[in-house]
This record gives sequence, structure tokens and C-alpha cells, in this order.
Amino acid sequence: MRTRASASQEVRLELPTEPENPAKLPTKRPREVEREDISSRNSKKLKLSCPQCDKCFKYSSALEAHLRVHTGEKPHKCDQCEKNFKDQTLFMAHKRTHTGEKPHQCTKCNSWFPTLNSLLTHEQSHLKPKPYKCKHCDKSFNDKNLLDTHEGVHTDTKPFRCTQCSESFFLKTQLVAHQATHAPDKPFPCNQCERSFNKKETLVAHIRVHSKQAKKV
Repeated sequence: MRTRASASQEVRLELPTEPENPAKLPTKRPREVEREDISSRNSKKLKLSCPQCDKCFKYSSALEAHLRVHTGEKPHKCDQCEKNFKDQTLFMAHKRTHTGEKPHQCTKCNSWFPTLNSLLTHEQSHLKPKPYKCKHCDKSFNDKNLLDTHEGVHTDTKPFRCTQCSESFFLKTQLVAHQATHAPDKPFPCNQCERSFNKKETLVAHIRVHSKQAKKV
């Protein structure tokens, strides 16, 4: 017959033990947890995935535009030249090279730009030092190429030459706009400058440029 003492000796209780060195266990900092939580929420929002890569999109229009990167499709065709674009934003920016439209204005120097990106790039120039000073006026620039282009206005240096006539220009954008006048089948001429267009709506958009310039004077 077993005694109580011997019976109790046979009972072995396995209690959980603490780790030898708790400091060595990996712990996540609050910021890491927060970032993982945000990433998880964002991944749930991006439900549309590209079948050819691992990118995801929230809207079907964004996915459709992204797929053109893989297919090479360029559905946006310029009616003034032979260029095609897969992105509508780039297409609209290109069209302004023909019409001369510059809807984005700098609030610091009142310069106008055809795209928002070109405006933002320009605005950065106001924040940087300008060590390159013009010899002919009080203007300064943060890029020597900009200084050289500007000084061409004073010296009448026009490095951008048209290959179809004798005209030259200070800026490449001016040359591109001019070259459009040599394209055939443009029955809609502007009555305020030498440019012509192959669609009436493009001419109307171009005339608005003259109207804005008249208001500035």
C-alpha cells in the first residue's frame, strides 16, 4: 500500500518557465507595428492586380493605363504631328507644344508653364542659390545652361535653327512650335501670328494664348 507521501512524489507538475534571457527575444517597436498595419490596410484597398507583374491598383482606369507599359499600346494620337502616347497626361502636355498653351503660373515671378511638373521644377529654382549672374542685367540663375540661354536674348544668339527655313530661336520649345507651321494640310491659320493648324478647335485653343498675353500687357 502506497503512502500519501509516495503518491505525491510521483505527481510531476510541469509549470511554464520564463526564458533565460528575455531581452534577446525579438520585439517590434510601435512604429514598425504601425507601418505594418498601414501597409496591410493599403494592400486591402488595392484590389486590382496586374496579371504580368506584382503591382496593384485601386481603380480600373489606373490598371488599364499601367497595362500599356507591357503591351506598348499608344492610343492617344496627336492630330498635329505623328507622335502617339500611352499616357493621357503626357499627351495633353504634348498638345500644348502645338497650341502654345501654358495654364500653370508661378506665383513668385509670374512665369507660365505648359505642365504642372515644369512649374514645380521651376519653383524649385526660387529656393536654390543663384551664383550665375547675367552680365547684361540683374538676373541670376542656379544653372549655367539657363544663364547661357538667357544671355542669348541680349546677344541675339539663337542656337535652335529650323531645318526647313532660315528661322532660329532662343528656346527649343519655340523651335518645336515653329516647325509645326511647316506641316502640310493646315487650313486654319492664326490671324495674330504665322502659325496654322489642321483643326479648328486647335486653332481656338491657340488663340486663347494670345488673349492671355494681351491681358498681361
